[in-house]
Amino acid sequence: HAKSHIKNKYKQRSNLLVSRLGVPNNKFKFKLNNNDELRIITCSYVSSVKRLELIPSSLSLIKNFKVNWYHIGPKSGSEFFKIEKIAKNKLQSNKNVHFEFLGFMELTQIKNFYSSKNIDLFLNVSSFEGISVAIMEAMSFFIPVIATNVGATSEIVNNSNGFLISNNPTFEEIFLTIKKYNYLSKEKKFKMCKSAHNTWSKDFNAKTNYSNFSEIITSL
Repeated sequence: HAKSHIKNKYKQRSNLLVSRLGVPNNKFKFKLNNNDELRIITCSYVSSVKRLELIPSSLSLIKNFKVNWYHIGPKSGSEFFKIEKIAKNKLQSNKNVHFEFLGFMELTQIKNFYSSKNIDLFLNVSSFEGISVAIMEAMSFFIPVIATNVGATSEIVNNSNGFLISNNPTFEEIFLTIKKYNYLSKEKKFKMCKSAHNTWSKDFNAKTNYSNFSEIITSL
């Protein structure tokens, strides 16, 4: 996305190279969940660009299956208290939805949480992103992603490793996408989880990407 922008704006043709970020291998032993509760994670600071207020309204539409929504991020600031209030108003009366704001976590704590909870879906409804490192991290744990088609998100999320939804989704679109994943067969869920991990392995493995970048720099 950035390379294309620079080429078009500055008419550069031959001296541009994309060197991607990445995250380490977590050596996570993947096992598809067999229970009846869908575990959804969001991980970000609470700010207007993250549009977290869309999530409680979307989850409030759930009736025939159970969802646990966990959010990792600091529990502070006016935006957080706004989201917390919306979540309580929209979700406390819905017996099918459990939500929990976990607060800030160090990276090691996040990894431990992903490992222990065996998360089903990572959700990102931002109005803008580069390529989210949080999405890379999720995929390294075999977690498919639902994300808005904004910025460069389409360079990591696709319909084999998750779901790209519209750049300005409605509550209903988010809900229906979550529902769609929930009712996939075990075989299709397994395939999507493996595809998420393969995306990380192929394009966002820190060991590979940073080694290649170092070799390029030292060869100049």
